[in-house]
Amino acid sequence: MGRYDSVMGATSITVGFLHPGDVAGCFAESLSTTQLADRRIGRIRSIIGMQSSPRLVEARSQMVDAFLTLRDEWLLMIDADMAWSFEDFELLAKHADPDDVPIVGGLCFGGGRSHDDLGRLTIFPTLYELSRDEDGNLASRTIVDYPKDTLLRVDATGAAFLMVHRRVFTTMRKHPSLATTPDGYQNPHPWFGEVYHRGRSLGEDVTFCIRAQGCGFPTHVHTGARIKHQKRTYLTEAMFDDNHR
Repeated sequence: MGRYDSVMGATSITVGFLHPGDVAGCFAESLSTTQLADRRIGRIRSIIGMQSSPRLVEARSQMVDAFLTLRDEWLLMIDADMAWSFEDFELLAKHADPDDVPIVGGLCFGGGRSHDDLGRLTIFPTLYELSRDEDGNLASRTIVDYPKDTLLRVDATGAAFLMVHRRVFTTMRKHPSLATTPDGYQNPHPWFGEVYHRGRSLGEDVTFCIRAQGCGFPTHVHTGARIKHQKRTYLTEAMFDDNHR
């Protein structure tokens, strides 16, 4: 185990949530329920609400900046269109470890904007395996046949329900490849960035995982923490399973 926390996992947590100016009702209920259930244990020490424009990189970076002014060891980043149970929160807190599991997310799903030929809503788990083709181009594969109820090592995941140890952020901020911009200024976004690699666009959350991995920090997802993502309906694991039978 790491030197910061005991065998109880993450014991000093800031919950930071990103929102467009309002939040979904189920998000508010999930956050309130989690705070109340955790009151006896006292792991949640701080709450940061960060309003975001379409510039997600800026908002996520400002959230990390705000977190680093606090003394908590872990930041649980949540988007305001997610819903979860206290048990989901517990799973991440239990398995988080500064050395072995410094980045751990819940099982989230993306998509929800189109239908397949059978009329089923197209959704996918945000579990990614990265590789390079023969020409050195970055390629990604969505892991659809993932093991259930398992702490799974991945190359990248989304940032919609992601717990990160503060040492990840402080190390990335000082890393030579991230500390400064190409023109020599201090980089205000060493963690998140919407970038292009060999013509391929990478979202700010995937970029974060790639950068963290380059600094020696692996990413995990616990597939037992089944997080709901509100679109026109909630995207859930049960819906994904029905679509892939």
